[in-house]
Amino acid sequence: MASYRQIEEEVRILSASLVGQNAAVKKAKAHSNEGNAVTAQVRLEHLQAIQRRLQPEVDAACRDYLAAKEKKTEAEQQKARVRTELDNHRNSVFGNSETAINRFLDIFFADFTLDKLRPSDARGVPSSNYGVRIDNHSVPLIPSWPPGPSFRTALSAGDRSTLALAFFFASLEQCDLRDTIVVIDDPISSLDEARAFATAQEISKLEGKCRQLIVLSHSRPLLCQLWERADKDTTATLEICDAGTDGSTIARWNIEAVAATEFDRLYRLVENYAEDSQGDPHHVAPALRILLESFLRVGFVTHFPPGWQLGRFIDRAKQLLAEGKPILSEDAIQELADLNEYARLFHHSTRQTGWLEALANVNTQALRGYARRVLRFITLDGRIDTAQALSRPSDPNHRSTTLTP
Repeated sequence: MASYRQIEEEVRILSASLVGQNAAVKKAKAHSNEGNAVTAQVRLEHLQAIQRRLQPEVDAACRDYLAAKEKKTEAEQQKARVRTELDNHRNSVFGNSETAINRFLDIFFADFTLDKLRPSDARGVPSSNYGVRIDNHSVPLIPSWPPGPSFRTALSAGDRSTLALAFFFASLEQCDLRDTIVVIDDPISSLDEARAFATAQEISKLEGKCRQLIVLSHSRPLLCQLWERADKDTTATLEICDAGTDGSTIARWNIEAVAATEFDRLYRLVENYAEDSQGDPHHVAPALRILLESFLRVGFVTHFPPGWQLGRFIDRAKQLLAEGKPILSEDAIQELADLNEYARLFHHSTRQTGWLEALANVNTQALRGYARRVLRFITLDGRIDTAQALSRPSDPNHRSTTLTP
C-alpha cells in the first residue's frame, strides 16, 4: 500500500504538471493557426531595425536628423512671418507708389491716372499688376475676352512714355541717390512740347541729389533747357561726332553756341562790329534791320504783328502819337525811321534792285556808326516806354506819356 500511495502521488503531480501546460499548448496552437511566414519575416526585420537603431553611430545620425527637422520647422515658421511682413510692406509701398506716380502724371499733364496698382506673384515670380483710369473708366493692363479697351489700345505712344517717366521719377523718390549714378536716355521721345518742358524741370531737380546725372538726348532744346538750369562749374556737355570712316568719338560740345538764340547771335554780330570792327560787313549790314524788327516785335507785340515790315510799324507809331496814345516818343520815331532808311538799303525785300550793289559797296565807317545807333536804340531804357506800352488799359480815353531819349 505504501508503494501504491507513493506511485499515486507521483502520478498526481505529473498530471497536474501536464494540465498546467494546456494553456501554453492552446496558445501555441492558436499562433500556429493564425501566423504565416511573411508576417514573421516582417516582425523579424522590425526587431532587427530596432537593434540597429540602438547602435551608437545610427543613434547619432538619427539625432542629427531630428535636429535638422526641428530647424526646418522653425525656418518655415520664420518664412511665414517674413512673408506676412513683406505682404504688409508691399501693400504700403504700392499704395505710396501709386500716389507718387499719379502726382508725376499730373505734373506731366497726363489725362489719365494709374489705377489699382497691386503686387502679384504669378507663377511664383514677384511682379505687379495695374490699370489706368481714363474719363472715370478703368482700363485693364491686359485685354480681356471679349476684346475691349486695354493699356495697349487706350494709350498713345506719348502717353506710354509719360507713364514710364512717372514710374521712373516715382521710383527715384524712394531711393537714396547720394551714391547713385542716374542715367536718363532720350526722355522726351514721343512727348509733346508741354510734357517735354515739364520733364526738363523734373530732370533739373535731380541735380545735387545724386552722385552723377547723365542725360542722353537727340533734342537740342531739351539739352539747352537743362544747361540753362545747371551748375556750369560741375556740368560737362559732350557730343558723339564722326571720326572718319572708321567710327565716331566723344568730344566736348560747345552748347553755349547752340543755346544762343538768333537774336543773341545777331546782337553779338552787330556789337562786335560796332565796338571793334570785328566781323564781315556784308553780314552785319543786313543784320541791322532784322535786329530792330526782332526787338520791336517782342516789345510791341500788339502793334507789330507777324507779316508787318518795319516801315508799317513806324507808320503805326506815328498814328498812335497823333491820337495821343504814344508808344514811342517823337524823337524815338524819327530815330527809328532814320535807322530803317539806312538798313533797308541792304534788304532785298524792300529794294527790288540795287541792294546787292549797296551791300557790295558798303561804307564801313557809316556801317559802324549805324550799328552803334541800332544798339543804343534797343538797349536804352529811356528811349521806349515798354512797361507802359505792354500794360496800357484798353480804355480809349486813357492817355500816357513817354520818355524822350
